[in-house]
Amino acid sequence: MFEGHVGLFPWGFKSPLRHHSYIMTSYIHSILTSSKSKRDLILSLQQYLKEKQEEIKTLHRQGASGKYISLRLTTLTDALISGVYDFVVQRYEDIHNISLQERCAIVALGSYGREDMSPYSDIDIMFLYEEGIRPHIEEIAKEVLYLLWDIKYDIGHCTRTIEDCLKIGSNDFTVRTSLMEGRLVTGSEDLFRRFQKAFFNQVVRKNVKAYILDRLHYMGERYKQFGSSVYLIEPNIKEGKGGLRDIQCMKWVILVRYGIPSLEDFHKQGYLSSRGYNELVEAQDFLMRIRNELHFHAGKAMDILTFDEQHRIAKCFGYKDEPQRLGVEAFMQDYYMHATRIHDISLRTIEKAIPISPIKQSLIKFTSRFIEPCYQLTWTSIEVPEKYKDALFSKGENVIYLFFLSLIYGLHISTPTMSMLYRNYDRIPHDLYNNVEAMRIFRKIISWPQGVADILRQMHKVKVLQKVIPEFERIYCYASYDYYHKYTVDEHSFLAVEKAEELIYFRTYIAKVFKEIKRKDLLYLALLLHDIGKGLNGHHADTGAIVAERVGRQLGYNEDEVRVLRFLVQNHLLMSHIAFRRDLSEDKVILLFSRRVATPDILRKLFILTYADIKAVGPDAWNDWKENLLTELYYRAMEELSGTKAIYSEEDLINKLKEEIEEKLCLIYPQEWLDTQLQDMENRYLLVTSSDRIINHLHMINRLRSGDEKVLVDVYPGKNVIEFTIYTYDNIVPGLFSKIAGTLAAAGYNIMGAQVYTTRKGIVVDTFQVEDPYPGGVSSALRQMSVREDIKKILMGETTVEELFEKYKQKRPKKATKKVLVPPSVEIDNETSDEFTIIDIFAMDRQGLLYLIARTLHELGLSIYSAKIATRVDQIVDVFYVKDMDGAKIIDPARLAEIKERLLNILR
Repeated sequence: MFEGHVGLFPWGFKSPLRHHSYIMTSYIHSILTSSKSKRDLILSLQQYLKEKQEEIKTLHRQGASGKYISLRLTTLTDALISGVYDFVVQRYEDIHNISLQERCAIVALGSYGREDMSPYSDIDIMFLYEEGIRPHIEEIAKEVLYLLWDIKYDIGHCTRTIEDCLKIGSNDFTVRTSLMEGRLVTGSEDLFRRFQKAFFNQVVRKNVKAYILDRLHYMGERYKQFGSSVYLIEPNIKEGKGGLRDIQCMKWVILVRYGIPSLEDFHKQGYLSSRGYNELVEAQDFLMRIRNELHFHAGKAMDILTFDEQHRIAKCFGYKDEPQRLGVEAFMQDYYMHATRIHDISLRTIEKAIPISPIKQSLIKFTSRFIEPCYQLTWTSIEVPEKYKDALFSKGENVIYLFFLSLIYGLHISTPTMSMLYRNYDRIPHDLYNNVEAMRIFRKIISWPQGVADILRQMHKVKVLQKVIPEFERIYCYASYDYYHKYTVDEHSFLAVEKAEELIYFRTYIAKVFKEIKRKDLLYLALLLHDIGKGLNGHHADTGAIVAERVGRQLGYNEDEVRVLRFLVQNHLLMSHIAFRRDLSEDKVILLFSRRVATPDILRKLFILTYADIKAVGPDAWNDWKENLLTELYYRAMEELSGTKAIYSEEDLINKLKEEIEEKLCLIYPQEWLDTQLQDMENRYLLVTSSDRIINHLHMINRLRSGDEKVLVDVYPGKNVIEFTIYTYDNIVPGLFSKIAGTLAAAGYNIMGAQVYTTRKGIVVDTFQVEDPYPGGVSSALRQMSVREDIKKILMGETTVEELFEKYKQKRPKKATKKVLVPPSVEIDNETSDEFTIIDIFAMDRQGLLYLIARTLHELGLSIYSAKIATRVDQIVDVFYVKDMDGAKIIDPARLAEIKERLLNILR
């Protein structure tokens, strides 16, 4: 089959840059033969290699393609190994008077074998030899390797005969893959040809189906280890999903399955369309160029595209910032686009290559049924046979109906049919959104109870969704450059729909609300469109609302339904902003929110939309604290909107609470003591604090007043959130809140919220909700004990915040940094609360920032009564409810301007 071919495999015999290789090999040979000592030899080779590597690095910096740089690196490595090997073999033959040249060879393996080298790739070689010369080849291999190691060339190696290769390759798919990538570097061509022919016939073409299934399993395991999504914020460009390894898996499979040695030949023989081939080659080169840059810059093997590297490489590759988009966002969109194409094309090709037995083919044919005009349904999948291709594309609605059938029958669309859609993208009308029948079918899709997210994702992959909603083309693989979002905008949108759909299987309060929603199609469509405005002028919620209104009308919704859809998209951040940034104990906050939402039905949809949006951000975005706040806001707003809120006066509520507390504590504390303590507590505290919590506070206050300690710290470790409650006297130390916040921050805790209360007798009860950077286990409990003591010391003046930051310096988790400067801002709200001035602070996060803010507020003469702290790894949104020292709101314009300027100064 392969007679006359220079090599059975794609990598052939020699590097194509033969002229360069010949010149370099000759020069290396002259160094080897003319050096006066081993030290001179090593220094000369090291100097020559350094010069050549710098030449290649310069070519890369000048814009050379990723593949060209790989070939130059391969050629340099070939020249070095050939030169050293030929020199050692020649000298060995002369000394031992033996001829070995035609009985042994060096074979390049792995990335070196397939000429996909990066600057610091592993270099693996095999000493291939004939039976009977093992002692000689071991001596030669030892001398070659020692010399290469002396010049700091890290070489992996093995020594095998053809029989060794056949035996081990037959029993181990990993070794089989490595050996079938073999490329002759130097030595006997005849021996290498015999190895290739025997290995291909006796090993490679055996157990083809098992090999392909093993490669698919290997891909799945690799994704678990290096990232199960193409859209990770810091992807591994070699091993991750959509990385270079996916292309290699595809190449291995097409070689084993079809005996085709290269992607180019695979394309020429009609297995891969011109569009798919060009996209794959372009994507591979793009990723190889990135990998080369990572290696060159790091001076070592580096395959993770970190935030810092994304920003640096974007500039290096010429991406520029634009008014509505950062250059790094455009760079990452290109990366995700290429990675998506690599994964999709590779996976489709591999799945299509799995051999189907004649029995299974007969069974599929026997159990299949045909649906007009072109759909073939089997017990495993739905497909459009090639002979019905024209029928499929004759009407736009036929394509949408294919996905609808897939959804309602629970069958995946076959790989050949997905390939057909991808290849014939241009045959689908670009104005499909004007096709009334197509839109009617699409409405049925988003109205289906389950499987909507997956079908939408499949439609997006083959560019069908973009024909229904053209704006999806613009957000295809769109990277929103912040550490908070873990996925691209399009994938985040599909995940949001998916997270909502999953609620059907849960029994939580949120799931109960979801099941009460009758028109889930409007919810799913709002989730699909909620971020569609990103990258356009203006706020993405406002621009998205305009798109949502148009899409709603094209889908045939009536005016009321369009109005609901627009509201949900325009206000998809409203509920989280209120819940996480405002004091929900204030009736005015609930009333204003309820008036804006207007109806119980919209509130239900907004609640689930908010939940799904947060859950789709990333695995750590949702927690109990957020769930409790959102649920509280939903419950209180629903009371307002449904008219079920019990009407009690403030005085009635307080009296009822006091009676409950006194009934539970009357046998523990004297009535007079209880009356005094409750009288000392402010009405606001009594109204927003549960009776059980107040009882616990009273126990601790009693301990404080009757004991010798001036500071007590109570720790309540929850599932995801830990509460620290501090009991002390308000005159114990200036800037009490800032010092506690500083202590917690120094220990690495992420502060999420704080409530500050002081009795009329000056007893402080401050509660902080925090996230543990390393939750669970003995270490977490020990850290809580240590921090408890640190809080006592800081308030007693026995240490300082600065000393604590130094103490925990090595123990704090290292925060990921990102060189994207978002200008800080300070907003002051005197409208939402009748009692407090609210200060909203937005800034890039840095260690100890909360402490600096709190200290500045103290220096400004402001008392903090409540705080909500949200840290999104790289950015903070801190909200403080404050009054002046006289207990009043701050309303003087000059004073407000001073507060804002002082805070901006420390943020900058």
